[in-house]
Amino acid sequence: MNNAQIIVNEMRNSTYSLGDVLKFQLDPSVQFLNTGESYLRFNLVVGEKGQGALINDVATSNYYAPWMLDPQLGAEGLIKSLRISTLGTGRVLEEITDYNVWAKKVKAYEGNQTVENMRQLYYGTDNYDVRQTNLLTERGFDAGNNNTNGVGTQSNNEIEVFLRFSLSGLLGADQVLPVSLMGGGLEVQVQLEDDVQKILMVQGQFNKNGLENATMNAVNRNLIDEVAGYTPESAYGVAVIDNTAAPGQPARSASANITLRSVGGTAGKLDTGVVDSNEKLISTPFYNGQEVIIKTDNGQVVEATIDYITRGGDVLNIIFKNPVDMRDGAFGTVANVKVWVKMRSLNGADYTGALTKSPRLTLSNVEYLCSIYKPSQQEVKRFESAINSPSGYMLDYKTYTNYSNNSSTGSLQVSNLIPCKYSRVYSVFSFWENNSDINVPYKDNLMTPNNEDVKPKRYVYKLNGLLVPNRPVDLDKFQRTREQNGNWNVVALREMKQAFKDCGLPMRDLLRSDVDLVLGRSLTRKPNTYSLRDLQGELRLDVEFDTNNKNLLHHSVVCCVKSVVIKGNDLEVLE
Repeated sequence: MNNAQIIVNEMRNSTYSLGDVLKFQLDPSVQFLNTGESYLRFNLVVGEKGQGALINDVATSNYYAPWMLDPQLGAEGLIKSLRISTLGTGRVLEEITDYNVWAKKVKAYEGNQTVENMRQLYYGTDNYDVRQTNLLTERGFDAGNNNTNGVGTQSNNEIEVFLRFSLSGLLGADQVLPVSLMGGGLEVQVQLEDDVQKILMVQGQFNKNGLENATMNAVNRNLIDEVAGYTPESAYGVAVIDNTAAPGQPARSASANITLRSVGGTAGKLDTGVVDSNEKLISTPFYNGQEVIIKTDNGQVVEATIDYITRGGDVLNIIFKNPVDMRDGAFGTVANVKVWVKMRSLNGADYTGALTKSPRLTLSNVEYLCSIYKPSQQEVKRFESAINSPSGYMLDYKTYTNYSNNSSTGSLQVSNLIPCKYSRVYSVFSFWENNSDINVPYKDNLMTPNNEDVKPKRYVYKLNGLLVPNRPVDLDKFQRTREQNGNWNVVALREMKQAFKDCGLPMRDLLRSDVDLVLGRSLTRKPNTYSLRDLQGELRLDVEFDTNNKNLLHHSVVCCVKSVVIKGNDLEVLE
């Protein structure tokens, strides 16, 4: 169908960072757009491109941690909202707010190997288990300090991304869009996400088995997105503190290095696992020039800068730039000592719980690649005939609207009114995100906080008894870990699958239902749809929690059908 391709540049033709708004104008010269082969294209880099240098023997904040894009969402997490409007009158045809929040849920249930491979190729997604090299960052060896086992600072890569607006009914579907007939052309406006923690994750591991390891999910469900070595909750265990004096030097009470535990660690700390001669040291989060925090079992904290790293048999030895005061009397029991990487904010300040937009993301060479369809004379005549007819030319498309509201910490009864007035509603989906732990580097704020701290007990949709049974659904079995396979509530799963199906969303993967929980209910059975235009019923979602010590943002996403009707020079949107 692709007869030609043109490039529409972003209006400012500049470089962009988080929170910016991208605008693309498709004027009437575009005529007929083949949306199925049209993409947003740009270059993406985290921090600064290239290999980082050490400043005063410490890695700069732009090269401090190996960041990666979400394995499910990739660069699509950059899109906070999408608006498509006419150039002539500014009439809004489609607007999807909280785009990446809903996209995250959809992608969690769409997974299969082919889809994941395509996202890695086009969207910049990575594997779930990334420990050495990912698309955005990679590490290499450093032969400095007379040490061939040392780990050098990381390099930040600039990657090319091709991105479709997959949620959009106008630009994401495989169809021919008559741009020249739609109010003098279209303006596509993309607002970029301003919270970097909703886009990036820290590359890491759990006992060298990755974030998808069954032990991580079974034992540490509430820490499922924490990454080994970057937080106190996922610190490494220490086996040996070396207080011996160097040859020819007087005895000292400060340590030059520590040895990380290999097996049999203490609860609350991670083991490095066995490190053999065939394994690269960059499998760990540590490398030359990093600052680390070392905490004793009696609460004392010391900080040190890594000089280099060696193998010590089957464990890791971390050698510091300067001796660190770790005398036994002050440091307590070695077996209870923890060590983790010291996170830092963009302005260089120490990480103390409020990360200030670190790291930064930069987009460049941003353009919209438009595939142009050149219809035959017969097709042109059919378009013209439809437009000039009494009923006009009608284009139907599915879209999503998010009705979100906050609930405070401790709220166990939550009632969400969904005040939509659409005439053709297919389904409604509900979920929530943790609004308490923003700006924490190891938290993915797009993840449903489905754990023992925020445990939904049941939910029910209320619609004055019309079409939707006023029936609660028990969610207790959704709290099972992946190690306890299955036995989820059959009613909730069936309703969710039907809701996805009615929206044309393929539902292929239920393996992560426990951590990306969506409550879905269909308000229609094809080909019929339900109308809320005249407030035929009050659509409301009630959720009951056993426990809730978080601030939650509740999302109720309504999938409906809209229509663009073109009559002569007039354009109307039916909702």
